[in-house]
Amino acid sequence: MVTIDKTISWKNLEKHQHETATVTLAEMFESDPSRSTKYTISACGLHLDFSKNFLYDKTLNLLFELAKAAHLPDQISALFAGKRVNISENKPALHTALRDSTKSELLVDGVDIKPLIEGSLTRIEIFSEKIRKGVILGPTGKKIKTIINIGIGGSEIGPKMVNCALRSHKNNSPNIKFLSNVDIDSLLGELDLVDIESTVFIVSSKSFETIETMEIAKFIQKWGKNEFSRVGIDQNKLPHCFYAITSNTKRASQLNIPTKNIFEIWDWVGGRYSVWSSMGLSIALSLGYKKFRDFLEGAYVMDKHFISEDWRKNIPIIMSLITVWNRNFKKFSSQAILPYSDMLSFLPAYLQQLTMESNGKSVNRAGHQINYETAPIMWGDRGTNFQHAFSQHLHQSSTITPCDFIIAANPNKLNDTELEDDARKIHNTMLANCFAQSKALMEGRNLNSTKSQSDKKMFAPNQLKHIITQHVFPGNRPSNTIIMDKITPRTLGSLIALYEHKTFCEGIIWNINSFDQWGVEFGKSLAKDIANNLSKSSSATDPSLLTDSLTENVKKLIE
Repeated sequence: MVTIDKTISWKNLEKHQHETATVTLAEMFESDPSRSTKYTISACGLHLDFSKNFLYDKTLNLLFELAKAAHLPDQISALFAGKRVNISENKPALHTALRDSTKSELLVDGVDIKPLIEGSLTRIEIFSEKIRKGVILGPTGKKIKTIINIGIGGSEIGPKMVNCALRSHKNNSPNIKFLSNVDIDSLLGELDLVDIESTVFIVSSKSFETIETMEIAKFIQKWGKNEFSRVGIDQNKLPHCFYAITSNTKRASQLNIPTKNIFEIWDWVGGRYSVWSSMGLSIALSLGYKKFRDFLEGAYVMDKHFISEDWRKNIPIIMSLITVWNRNFKKFSSQAILPYSDMLSFLPAYLQQLTMESNGKSVNRAGHQINYETAPIMWGDRGTNFQHAFSQHLHQSSTITPCDFIIAANPNKLNDTELEDDARKIHNTMLANCFAQSKALMEGRNLNSTKSQSDKKMFAPNQLKHIITQHVFPGNRPSNTIIMDKITPRTLGSLIALYEHKTFCEGIIWNINSFDQWGVEFGKSLAKDIANNLSKSSSATDPSLLTDSLTENVKKLIE
């Protein structure tokens, strides 16, 4: 197995970074004005401008050699062929198969999974259309107006992000809500708004053992019985208001969910990659099945681009190599995701889970400790709101944070308003702010430029020097810009698949398993014992004494 930081390719990149460390982005543009067109790629409804990075052609060539040293081409083939790339759990990672409608057969342990996938899509189509058309009704004959998805992690953040991003594409749809956190105040507040006669609940959990999801589902079932009694509905009808998405159908049945109401997900689909599966049921319910398939098709188009396009014009490959260059050789520890659209509000959180849960690891695939950095800290918010919050840190902090700017050239509803010209003006304001931020981060503003733009009459002579220096921007801060035509099911599918493949490539180069998440499991197991200790009648039993004082003080406050 490759020790990537010991390869000639890695050493060559370290040498290249040392040789180019003092060159600024502004100087790179001055020496090569063609950068702004040379370092761009258009594919799959997306346009990537990566010219504002510390890259030369030589840098890319060296990064390509590093990727080959990590056997990236072979690993990409293994991913799509259904090999057991999740080596710690001995599983394939076949989320890509969920959106490939062209392949006639794909075997996993001798079983052709294509009929399973097609059967699942057919169930999603039938169920979503019946709900949307009022064929499936509530317990008293009311049309279903609200769908509540109960799930956390990949069972919530993906579907929630997509439903938010594509909300302008809804038409005559039920209202989709998401319950994830075990926060009783929030839960009770949401339930106060529920009309039990026109609501169905979807319990989404791959294992059906996730504590948060199970606690909420059981609580809502008890609450539902009380609500049925209050409005005079037969309690025996309650199970028909509950559906499940899981790979553990036995556990779902034990929660009294009818077998016909259970949608299956398979062991070879990871939670954070599951939005393309039955976990995306709420998307079909919200948008309609056809638009759900458009979403899958957008991802499939990116899959084809990823596996077939030359690396110099391959968006996921290029973006992954930029991250490796920034993280391991430029030593930038975080990355900001900055979508300029309220509809993409949940995208930073979605990409946090995708990248940090996948690649936030310090042990390689052979189980050995590694000596280099892996996943950067991912954070961000939507523009222009972040400009009035943490943009200050991006521009003038001593810490450099590479940024991904994401924007749509056109709003979805521009032609649906009588105020079209004014609407375009507002959208152009957002576009201008996006482009201005990337320009300001790269160019900065030096002391001489600041002085020339300052009105010296504003300050006393003895104040001018120290005030003007606070108006200096160091610049030289890298960024990518991704432009979509519009935010549609297809372009969003392509965008998400892009970041999936980017994350996978980074994991291969770092020689880590991007498909497990043991760090997530440890805290969960500890929480079970601590929850028992919080019982009023029990005494603290933590042998390490690390939580005794916390639990004992809380028990004193419990009413």
